Amino acid sequence: LFPIASSPFTQDDKLDLECLGNEVKFCNRGGVPGLIWPQIASGWSTLTTAERFAGAEAMIAAGKGGKTAIVIGVQTKGNDLAGAVAFAKHAAQHGANAICSLPPEGDDAAIVAYYKAIGAATDLPLFVQTSGNESVDLVVQLFNEIPTVSVVKDEAGDPLQRVGELLSRTNGKLAVFAGKGVRQMMDEMRLGFTGFAPTVGMADLFQQAWELYKAGKIRESYDMFGRIQAFSTIVAADSYVMVARGIFKEDTK
Repeated sequence: LFPIASSPFTQDDKLDLECLGNEVKFCNRGGVPGLIWPQIASGWSTLTTAERFAGAEAMIAAGKGGKTAIVIGVQTKGNDLAGAVAFAKHAAQHGANAICSLPPEGDDAAIVAYYKAIGAATDLPLFVQTSGNESVDLVVQLFNEIPTVSVVKDEAGDPLQRVGELLSRTNGKLAVFAGKGVRQMMDEMRLGFTGFAPTVGMADLFQQAWELYKAGKIRESYDMFGRIQAFSTIVAADSYVMVARGIFKEDTK
C-alpha cells in the first residue's frame, strides 16, 4: 500500500511541514509500506518549487528509521524537464526511497524521452503514473527500456481491463498499483493488482484489508473494505478523519 499524502496548510497559508511529517509517522505506526507525495490528490500543481523541496525534506526526515518508504513526485507544469530532473536529484540527495511522475504532455515518443531522462537522473526506483490514454504498449516499452521503472500506478482507460496484460507482458516484474481512490479494491485484488494508492486517512485499514486478502481471509477482507467504504459516505469524511486520528490539527487547511 502506497497512499498519496495530502498537502496541509496553516491558517496563514504556509505548507505545514509538521503535519506532513505526521502523515509519515501515521503510516509507520499503521504498518503501511510506502507513501507518495506530491501527486494529484496532493494538489501538486498548486505548490511552489520551494514548498515541494521543503515538503520532500520534511517527509524524508520524518521517515528516517521507519519502515514506510518515501516516494517523491517529480512532475512539473509546462513540460519543464529540467525542473523534473532537479526534483528527482533533490529527492535522491536527501534520501528518498523512490521517485514518481505523471507523464508530460505530448506523443508517445515525448513521453518515452521524458521518462528516460528522469530515470537517468538518479538510481532510485521510478514509479510511472498513467493518467490519460497511455497504452499498455507504451507502459511495457517504458518498463523494457528504462531500468529503474519498477511500478506503474495505472489510471489510464479502464485499469481493471489492463492489469492482466500489463502483468503478463512484463512477466510479473512490473508492479501494477491501483489508484482512482481504490474504490474497487476487491476486484483489484482479485485481478492481480500488486499495490494500492488511496489517501492517508484510512491507509492502515486498507493495508489490513490487503493483508487479510493475501492470507486467504476473503470474507474478513471484504468486511474491512466495507467499513472503509461505509465511513467514506459521511460528508467531509476524508478531512475529518485526518483530524480525528491526530494527523492534522483542528485548523489545518
